[in-house]
Amino acid sequence: RYKDAGRREAFVRELLPRLQEIPGAEAVAVTSDLPATSLGTVGVKIQGQPDLPANQVRTTADTIVTPDYFRTAGITVLRGRSFSEQDNETAARVVMVNQKFVDRYLSGEDAIGKQIRLEVSGAPPGWREVIGIVNNVKTYSESASEDPGVYEPFLQRPVASFSLIVRVATDPNGLTSAVWNAVA
Repeated sequence: RYKDAGRREAFVRELLPRLQEIPGAEAVAVTSDLPATSLGTVGVKIQGQPDLPANQVRTTADTIVTPDYFRTAGITVLRGRSFSEQDNETAARVVMVNQKFVDRYLSGEDAIGKQIRLEVSGAPPGWREVIGIVNNVKTYSESASEDPGVYEPFLQRPVASFSLIVRVATDPNGLTSAVWNAVA
């Protein structure tokens, strides 16, 4: 319904505090893809590494998230920092990567501070700085696997389609109507 990025960002900025006010909600976040689902992949280039032939492209899962996503989803930040409200459309482009990304594409190198470029249709062009490394999350399609993954801040790329995650301290079924009301 919200065709431009500014309106999508405004909607999410208004929604998350409403969800946080729901009794029993411990943390809330928005994500383009839910954890442990089968994720699509995008090409990635790493500054300082040679381009590969077309049949050997580096690929990674790409997930767009709000700042509290990792806490809400129970994903540990291993090094560096998580996203913040300052990682918005006017700030330098940043990403976080998972440990599998580091192992596969940056073996022996420090990932923090590396510059990567995602080859994503509709994404802002240019290099993004790696600011943090997180635990791997298994994805499930035909079988469980741990794949390289990149996370982008929602405030830098407000996507049109997303899911809500609410971590609760009570029975989640009792919160359904409160979540629907907050969204409405």
